[in-house]
Amino acid sequence: MELQPTDALPLPQRLALAHAPADLKPAALAAFALDTRLAKFVAQASEPLVGQLRLAWWREQLCKPVGDRASGDVILDSLSAHWGAASCELTALVDGWERMLDEPPLPETAIDEFVSGRATMFSGLAALAGHGEGAAVARESGRQWALADLLAHVSGSERDAIMAASPNIAHGRDTRLPRNLRHLAILGSLGRRAIVRGGGPLIAGRRDLLHIMRLGMFGR
Repeated sequence: MELQPTDALPLPQRLALAHAPADLKPAALAAFALDTRLAKFVAQASEPLVGQLRLAWWREQLCKPVGDRASGDVILDSLSAHWGAASCELTALVDGWERMLDEPPLPETAIDEFVSGRATMFSGLAALAGHGEGAAVARESGRQWALADLLAHVSGSERDAIMAASPNIAHGRDTRLPRNLRHLAILGSLGRRAIVRGGGPLIAGRRDLLHIMRLGMFGR
């Protein structure tokens, strides 16, 4: 069964995917679907050990040879088909989500590992698209998006602490990515705009929707 875009993906990812080229969209969809699945594991874990066990299964599966992986999970099957052996890189994403199981307040190391782990999706997608040398630039877009998404789910003193722990990301600029990575540029730019606003939803109103359309059409 082929993975399909669904309402399960957060709105920013769904809108960004609308601007992904057809040949790269399946890999991006698979990565975002995995990220969403891991987020649910962490949010629904009744205790850290429960979440850790679920995350450990994914960590193990992602680094197995494709032919040795469990079959039947549509996200894992899609990652195997469109990422192949490179999906092992996404264990950094799993590790990042595991740090969200730490007791609050989150230490700076947890914040950095979470942001960096999610940014691995962006650098991995850039490499799959043939932009290996530009993976670091894509990764920076991913870090802006990941930090903003984290800030959108916290408030008050915790938000201030996270911003203070991530000054290099919080004060970064939009990154320029190749045309076929425009879907990643959209997420990075939405993230930066949300950070500049001091946190909150990545899509806060009509201006953000227009910004997505403009970036998708013109790249700026």
